[in-house]
Amino acid sequence: MNKYDYSFLSQDFFTKKFVSLKHLVSPAVTVATCRLLVACGGGGGSGNNNSSPASSSATSVASSVSSSASSVSSNLSSLSASSLSVSSLSLSSSSLSSLSVSSLSSTPSSTSSASNSSVAVSSASSSSSSIGDATAISIISPPGAASARVAIDDQGNAWAIWKGIIEGASGGDNLIANRYVKGSGWGTAQLLENDGASVDKAEIYIDPSSGRAVATWTQLTSAGAYDLWVRRYAPATGWAEPERIENSEGAMGFFAKTIIDSNGNALAVWAQSPVNLGRFSIWSSHYTAAAGWSEPVLLEDNNVIGGQDGSPSLAWLGDGKALVVWLNSGNNRVNIATNSYTAAGGWAGDEILVADTGGNMSLNHPLLINDGAGKALLVWGQWDSLGDGTFTSRILAKTYNNGWANDIAVVGEDSGSDVVSAPRAASNGNGVAAATWGRKNQAIMANTRAANGTWGTQSIIKPGNADFVQSVPEVAIDGAANGLLVWSQESNDNTTKDSWFANLSGSTGSWASGQLLENLVGTAVEPMVAANSAGDRVVVWYNFNSFGSPGSEIYARYFPAGTTAAPVPAED
Repeated sequence: MNKYDYSFLSQDFFTKKFVSLKHLVSPAVTVATCRLLVACGGGGGSGNNNSSPASSSATSVASSVSSSASSVSSNLSSLSASSLSVSSLSLSSSSLSSLSVSSLSSTPSSTSSASNSSVAVSSASSSSSSIGDATAISIISPPGAASARVAIDDQGNAWAIWKGIIEGASGGDNLIANRYVKGSGWGTAQLLENDGASVDKAEIYIDPSSGRAVATWTQLTSAGAYDLWVRRYAPATGWAEPERIENSEGAMGFFAKTIIDSNGNALAVWAQSPVNLGRFSIWSSHYTAAAGWSEPVLLEDNNVIGGQDGSPSLAWLGDGKALVVWLNSGNNRVNIATNSYTAAGGWAGDEILVADTGGNMSLNHPLLINDGAGKALLVWGQWDSLGDGTFTSRILAKTYNNGWANDIAVVGEDSGSDVVSAPRAASNGNGVAAATWGRKNQAIMANTRAANGTWGTQSIIKPGNADFVQSVPEVAIDGAANGLLVWSQESNDNTTKDSWFANLSGSTGSWASGQLLENLVGTAVEPMVAANSAGDRVVVWYNFNSFGSPGSEIYARYFPAGTTAAPVPAED
């Protein structure tokens, strides 16, 4: 396996310390982990990773996934919380440094979906009874929860989902949700599926105008393989039954992205490999009320030596149209490929959007977002060798407006560095956008694009060379171009792990300095953020307190329109 293969398998992971890459032991894990970043050194953790391919011992995805599961557990105790075993976190004696990656050999139980009524548990508690109080911190989950995701509609109602443990559920980590209703607050945590097999890679998407939502997750419901499941939500009728959308027995589905429109039409894309862990390909299925989910279709035909496709990213354009991008690899190169969809004609055909021109560059982590009606914004990371022993890492962007622009914008640049994190981006749909990323020196960076389409100068939100970044910085932006950036970091002396935030002023276009999002006892990591056009914002994260608590829990802060995110007093 060369340095390009299977790079998407670690798509959402982010190392506790960028510099800790040099301490990796397994070459297979080195590749899988390094490729979550734009570029990194080889097994020794330094230098140009174009200079030597990965160890040939990692010759199949089987070794990259199945065997590296134990390697990640033993060698990468600093990976993000997305890989933590939730069940282990439910014990107060558990250690956050102990990671457990789900084994592909887990024995699945028979599939049994949760009913539409869901399983009720005790209501979430809150540190403040004042609905809409921007200083309130709410606990929205039972103990034993992690890896939360959140989305919000234009009415200010939000859904948070996570994997965790809940009373009355079967088996291991289940998919659980809680809804925030503006004016009422958070409701009761509810079970979205009740299969005994463990859930992973959960995502939630909300159509802003209608409040319709779709949750997507992977689950070990087939022998030796992850299946892809979805569950649709409509405000008038609630949650539909869980549905499996990939139908290849024994196939492995990863990194599904699903979107839904105001009429309830939905579209899903994912990377899938056959049971023998051969080539990964990009697949899709669409949903209509009349026909249900369609048979999956292949979106590309990358039949070249070493061809692999992964890391899909999907965006609605409106009017029944959508775009997808993904990493396309083969012949020791990685390109960014794309395909377009219309409700009337289906998928148009794949094409290379950004080409890898040779061994002196490396593309990674394409992220596609809606940028207004008929428009999209693509951001990605790129590492370039300058040919004289020097190199640079950049965050780049490309726009779509009834066709892809030829120009590529430089959003951020780190000259002389071989590592930046996967980028995140958000748009207010009116031309203003924001992008964020992390640097190898532990700095958090951001840049904004004005309504005229021009990117500004990159800003340092968190200075480098102090405190270790724990998560990829996430960003959201509202209709007035006010932004909110969140991340987690660990102090240099390893005594605190907290979640932080920084505000973007829509009126001045400038970022404020970072501040504590919370001051809770214990570890507060992996914050996620969402915003709507009206200016409502919501942040969720998980907190683990090893001092006598029942386990990790999902916390939330909701900032209504007209309020500014601000620090909160310490909690007992």
